[in-house]
Amino acid sequence: MWVRRDLDSRPHKRPGHHRVLLFATAPMPKTKQSRLTSPAATSGSHPTVCDKADVLFRSAAESCRQHRRYARLIEMGTDETEQVAALRLVAASDEQLTHAAASYESSCMGVNGERRDDWWHKANNLWLACREYNRRHSLSDRASGEFRAHDVTKLTALGVEYELEASALLALQHAVDAYRKLRPEADLSPIAQRS
Repeated sequence: MWVRRDLDSRPHKRPGHHRVLLFATAPMPKTKQSRLTSPAATSGSHPTVCDKADVLFRSAAESCRQHRRYARLIEMGTDETEQVAALRLVAASDEQLTHAAASYESSCMGVNGERRDDWWHKANNLWLACREYNRRHSLSDRASGEFRAHDVTKLTALGVEYELEASALLALQHAVDAYRKLRPEADLSPIAQRS
């Protein structure tokens, strides 16, 4: 990082005082820069099923990443405000995952020609893992909301629901890894771009 020193045009109380800018000041562009997109998006047509599968993959990968981050913050015993903020990010990534799964599902209704492709099978496995995770997550939320009394059987049932949700999240991570191996170009993470 470099520091640029400009003379301020306003008068100062102290002579020889300079304003220090921590970032370079460049004029903002007047138009939007062109972004790298898929050929389907640049041609003006609707996104393809493969594009929707890529969105589903990225949403699932982000959801898994946010869950891992939240778990690490809990294990480290960080400040509660940081944990609450991380939990909000987990909820937002889970909501995006739900929308991406619904979008992928609706786009697959009328497609028959691409069913022999390998990415199709991996994307469907990813979609099924997303559905199972969403189902398990909603069941554990409902069970924890109904937990009022400190009964041993209810506490055991709640623990089982949490374990099943954790298993569904692990299955989702495996489906993400399988899709990433088949379509590395769908991954936008910095680690994938370095290799």
